[in-house]
Amino acid sequence: PLEELHDRAETLARRTRDADERIKAEAVAVGAVTGGGSLPGTEMSSWAVALSHAEKSAKEIEGALRRCNPPIIGRIDDDRILLDLRTVPRNADDVLADSLRVVLGAKPGPL
Repeated sequence: PLEELHDRAETLARRTRDADERIKAEAVAVGAVTGGGSLPGTEMSSWAVALSHAEKSAKEIEGALRRCNPPIIGRIDDDRILLDLRTVPRNADDVLADSLRVVLGAKPGPL
């Protein structure tokens, strides 16, 4: 449900942002494209985490995310990385948060 996606995006953004003052993370409403088939290009509402870093470009962050295990696939929009949570299982949120912390070079410490 959309409300659940919003709550997850808010939580993940907070966990990421609170890890280091150089990191900007916020929950943003996005449109998810459903793809081909009988409804090509149809959009549905979703929520994403928008990420930027004071010392790293969106392109650098995107490349590092793709090299994670498992790879994290986002998209660049307005020099920010958008991670749409619609296709991320809820039980992967902790792994995603840990990976973001490593990729963004967050300072050590508990989330």
